[in-house]
Amino acid sequence: MKAFSFILLVVTGVLFFFSACHKYETGTPDVPIFSFINPIVNPPDSFLIQFNISSSGEKIAYINFDTTGVWQIDKLGDGRVTTSLINVKSEVHFLDFRDTVGLSQNEEYRIVVNNNSSQIELNNFFLYFIKLNVDYASYEPKFK
Repeated sequence: MKAFSFILLVVTGVLFFFSACHKYETGTPDVPIFSFINPIVNPPDSFLIQFNISSSGEKIAYINFDTTGVWQIDKLGDGRVTTSLINVKSEVHFLDFRDTVGLSQNEEYRIVVNNNSSQIELNNFFLYFIKLNVDYASYEPKFK
């Protein structure tokens, strides 16, 4: 019985390890990585934005979508980093660790990432965008 428990523990650990390692496959053609430095125009349905947050202060990415859609946005990095989405009317939507929001086509959005903790050990912070198969017309909240 102890051998079975040990094997079950090992299998569970291996499965957990592989699921954690492959949760966000970065650098693959399926999930391109964009830098916050250059404007992002008409991104694919799944992508990452990389922010260098090694110094304190705001880092701003500009993004424009070619279609309306409902997006899941995951923050991948230190929880002390604040992240907000700003539309053309300068309305602000603060992003949780995982947020879902309807975004409009041909609107320029600003994504502001702020390392206000002055922690020098912080380097890179990612936002992972996934376009969901959800009807935009009936979805709330929209942020346009």
